Amino acid sequence: MTLKANVSAVDTSQIKYQWYHSEGSWSYTKIEGADTAEYTVSSVTGKDEYRCNVEDQYGNYEYLYFNVSVQTHLEVDSVGEDDKYVSPGEEVTLQVQASADEGVGIHYKWNTYDIDGWNPEGADTAEVKFVPQKSGYEYYCEVSDDYGNSETVYYIVYIDNQLK
Repeated sequence: MTLKANVSAVDTSQIKYQWYHSEGSWSYTKIEGADTAEYTVSSVTGKDEYRCNVEDQYGNYEYLYFNVSVQTHLEVDSVGEDDKYVSPGEEVTLQVQASADEGVGIHYKWNTYDIDGWNPEGADTAEVKFVPQKSGYEYYCEVSDDYGNSETVYYIVYIDNQLK
C-alpha cells in the first residue's frame, strides 16, 4: 500500500518530506530514508498510524496523518433502546451485538465515566447486568477486534423513582 502526501504551494521547488510511524501511542518514530512525497507500507498487521511532515523553504509546515488498518468489517450495534429505565433496586441488562469477518476475534470492555473502578461481572462479554445506584449515568461498551479496529456503544441508565 502506498501513502501519498498531496500538497500544493505557490513555490514547490524546495518542499521537504519526512515520514513517521506510530502504533497508536501518539509517539511517532522517524522512518529512515522515507523522505519523498510517497511512502510504501510493506505490511499491515494491525492498526497503524503514519504521519508525513511537509516543510517548505520558508519554514511553513504541515502534518498529514494516515490511519492504516486491516479491514475486518467489524459491525457493532446496541440491543434495545439506548436509554434504559429501571425501578429502584431493579437489575438492568445492557447488551451489544457484534460481528466481523470469519476467524477474527471480538473483544468487549464495559465501562462508565461516572464511577471510578466500576467492574461488573461480565465486563468482558457482550452483555452486562447490574443494579444501578444513581440515575442518569452513562455506560459504554468498547468493542474491538484482533486488529485494533473498534467501535463504542453508549447507554444511559435512569432509575425511575416516580418522584413528583
